[in-house]
Amino acid sequence: MKNKKSFKEIYPIIVMAIALIIGIYLFLKEAMEIASPPYCHVEHYEFNIGSDELVSEIDKFKEKNPNLKLPVNLLYDNSSENDSTDKTQNFRDYPLINFYYSDKHYILTTFVFGKDKSHSNLGFSGFTNLNEETSTSTGYKEINNSLGCSENKKQLKLFEERIVNPLHKQIREKYKNLKPKK
Repeated sequence: MKNKKSFKEIYPIIVMAIALIIGIYLFLKEAMEIASPPYCHVEHYEFNIGSDELVSEIDKFKEKNPNLKLPVNLLYDNSSENDSTDKTQNFRDYPLINFYYSDKHYILTTFVFGKDKSHSNLGFSGFTNLNEETSTSTGYKEINNSLGCSENKKQLKLFEERIVNPLHKQIREKYKNLKPKK
């Protein structure tokens, strides 16, 4: 007769295996959050300059394109009209930078984070539609999360056309005459 193990003997092994699987899952989930970029739903755009330089270039870009600056009545308390960053707000120690689509009445939420001194990213996290803002809702929409696929693509394309591509062009023009370091 074959040696059959009773359920009482197998039960602790099953419980330990399930606990081990759950433990591994929770560990990997936490590790992924720590290693992930500052915000998982953000659309990232890479620039070949450091984060401080990118913030400075964004300031210059907004000076050339005042229609992308927040109107004075929408500025946060500690921001100045000529400053792209909102000094009262940071996301994981990254400066938040707001853009404004005056034709759509959208406030775009972006932030800059650096990889190193020669590479940084502009992260587009979402926008507030001031036309939808009510006392119970902010009208905030997260990119890559709270929009349908076609609306998400439309918003990303608009952001790239109005901000990312012209900003890349401005930076390329500034640095095209610089000779590479040896």
